[in-house]
Order: sequence, then C-alpha cells, then structure tokens
Amino acid sequence: MYDRGAVVIASDPFGNTPRRPYLIISGQDHPFAGQQYIALGITTKEYPEGLSLANEFEAGTLNRESFVSPWAVVSLMDIDIDRAVA
Repeated sequence: MYDRGAVVIASDPFGNTPRRPYLIISGQDHPFAGQQYIALGITTKEYPEGLSLANEFEAGTLNRESFVSPWAVVSLMDIDIDRAVA
C-alpha cells in the first residue's frame, strides 16, 4: 500500500512514455485503498499551474527537476505501479 504523498512509477495512461512518476493523493479513506489510487502526473516541463517538487522530498528523489501537474488526474491500479521512489 502506498501512502498519500508517495511518488511512484507506473504505467503512463496518456501514452507519452511507457512509465512515468505520479504523486499519490488518495489516502486510507479511499474506498479501494491498497487496490486503486488517485494520483497526479509528474512532468519535467514547467507549466504556469504546475507545482515544483524541488526540495520537497523527505526520502528518495527523482533524477530531474520535476513538477506536479494538477490537471493530470489519474486513477492507478496497484498492479500498474512498479515502485515508490520518493
């Protein structure tokens, strides 16, 4: 199970890359916690509404400067998640 705030690597439903990072925003109160997660896409492109992840990690890291895209909301199944990285 991944906690709210975890950064995970999972399948890219948008089709731009085979895998990409996501920020988990659902918590234990989600009806399908542990099986399904609500997440926001993370990108290396800086857009006006994107949120920088610079110096935001308590543990782990991403290889490049990254931004959370608040409009890129996805539902991830646990089986589609490879691992947590931060």
